[in-house]
Amino acid sequence: SFTTNHGNFRTTDITGHFGGNIKERFGIFLSGASSRSDRYLDPVDERNFNNRGRRLNFNARSDWQPTKRDIFIFNVGVSGTDFRVPNDLIQQLNGQDQRQQLRDNSQSISWERLWSADLVTNLAFFRREYGTELFESEFDTPISASQDRLHVRSGIIGSLTHVYKKHTLKIGFETTRITPREFFS
Repeated sequence: SFTTNHGNFRTTDITGHFGGNIKERFGIFLSGASSRSDRYLDPVDERNFNNRGRRLNFNARSDWQPTKRDIFIFNVGVSGTDFRVPNDLIQQLNGQDQRQQLRDNSQSISWERLWSADLVTNLAFFRREYGTELFESEFDTPISASQDRLHVRSGIIGSLTHVYKKHTLKIGFETTRITPREFFS
């Protein structure tokens, strides 16, 4: 499917999705979206100075069932946002032109195994990265600020689920590595 919208302040949204089976044991789903606006954030001045932005994202998922007892799921996603930081009248007259960028991406692979009608195991590997940058401009008022931040999280999750009579028992583990990086001025 595909959709598009248009509105005030030169606002446009476009989205699309596609999915289906490729052969009997493999499925795929793709989605994407994009938008832009000349009123991206709530303005600090009703005249809406320096206030425009856009975003874009894309996601893909595929499922593969090589046997009746196993399923593998693959996910990938990327997103980005660029926008101007809105000004008040004094900042606009001084020529302030700050902007910010946000980025993230993610990947995961999971495996589910059905050992019997009462026993299931799951194992997943994941990684996600978030980043943001604030770019100062030459005529920032009353102060100048910038930042560069990155946060990466990756890990493994596993579990075993067993149904015994009227009880469900589940045990599992998770290990995660987090690597932040930050710079402010």
